[in-house]
Amino acid sequence: MNLKNKKVLITGASGGIGNSLVEKFDSLGAEIIATGTNEEKLKKLRSLKRLRQFQDHLMEFCLLETF
Repeated sequence: MNLKNKKVLITGASGGIGNSLVEKFDSLGAEIIATGTNEEKLKKLRSLKRLRQFQDHLMEFCLLETF
């Protein structure tokens, strides 16, 4: 499968399944937009080829409890 020129949004990219999805879609040539809550783990994703070109698409989110 070739996903060249396709954009993929992956939430939870700093976790196990999300991280694996980032690596898989990267290997298929997709442009990846990755979000997660762990900044250090997101930074490690920057070494992937497709994310190097789209570094500004790595986003950290803070979860807030609401009552």
